[in-house]
Amino acid sequence: MSLDLVYNPTHQVVVCRRCQTCLVPRQSSIERHLRGEPHRLLGPALKAHLAYIDGLTLRDLETLKRDRPRESVDPIEYLPIHAGFRCLLCPLEDPFYTIRLPRIRDHIPSHDGRSAREHKSTPLWESCRLQTYFANNALVTYFAVLKGVETPDPAYLTVLTEPERELFVKLEGDYQDVKCDLEAQASIVRDIRESRSERVPWLHDVTRFPSHIVTLQDEEIWSSYRLPPKKELDAGGEHATDPDLARILVAAEAVLRDAYRLYSDTSPDRKMTQQRANILNEFYTGASGKADGFRYYKNASTLVTYFTTMKQLLVYYYRVVYCESGHFTRVQLDQILPGDVIQPTTQQIQAMDKIIDALVL
Repeated sequence: MSLDLVYNPTHQVVVCRRCQTCLVPRQSSIERHLRGEPHRLLGPALKAHLAYIDGLTLRDLETLKRDRPRESVDPIEYLPIHAGFRCLLCPLEDPFYTIRLPRIRDHIPSHDGRSAREHKSTPLWESCRLQTYFANNALVTYFAVLKGVETPDPAYLTVLTEPERELFVKLEGDYQDVKCDLEAQASIVRDIRESRSERVPWLHDVTRFPSHIVTLQDEEIWSSYRLPPKKELDAGGEHATDPDLARILVAAEAVLRDAYRLYSDTSPDRKMTQQRANILNEFYTGASGKADGFRYYKNASTLVTYFTTMKQLLVYYYRVVYCESGHFTRVQLDQILPGDVIQPTTQQIQAMDKIIDALVL
């Protein structure tokens, strides 16, 4: 059978080595995973893999969640290990784990109104190593693992003579030093006060926007709101890298299109009359500067721009606020990341929970 799939009899799960996640124990989910990237299995190969998995004893989602390890266990091979936190106030039979420090702080008040500030004098949480069976954010359930010694894959071991090893170590060290210095200088966003460009007072003093991106990596800033590839969205998220995000964006596009049909003058479902448009124009009365009246017709290119911006906001919220990882990499212990300071409203949290619940169905 494929070296990509490894059965763990202790947890009764199938681990995908290449994707570093367990396969969701549902026939449709397993087949979708094997058909998608990076496996792209078809025909006899796909049938052979499905038959192999069908012959294994797998725990269902409810059992995995209910019977997750309550105490630290040996890590599951090929699954990533995360640095996280365990609440010391929760009973061992019902532990609380998270990889986000702000989330453990928000959790503490659930224990009779305790304050996270007490942690300075009395430990309320502790650091630990965590794993989760599934990479899908809707199915993440953390459990603690023991600290073990990582052993390299024998397939990647190569025997070198001592002079060869010393030479390669020296060359690799020199290369990494130069590479790291260049990348560190080029990829970090600088404080606006260090910029040679003219300072914009309102941008810095009122919005404090530049302070939120200082020390963040350029690539991570761009990828925080970057939309998935068009082919993934056109396929409805079936083979997407993040199927949940792709399905959310497809649904958002449909909602925005439906909303536009209600006031477009070319739509048979139009609800926006000229009189209603004039009423909306009243909102511009007394507006400072140049203000155009409400227009119930938009060019196709303008609609694409509007819809893209709205979907980028959804992507940013999903990756930075909703996802446990918070997207951005913490390069300094005291570094404050966007996910640490963004506080979603109760309505936003409830709306996102309902969306995720709908995706699981």
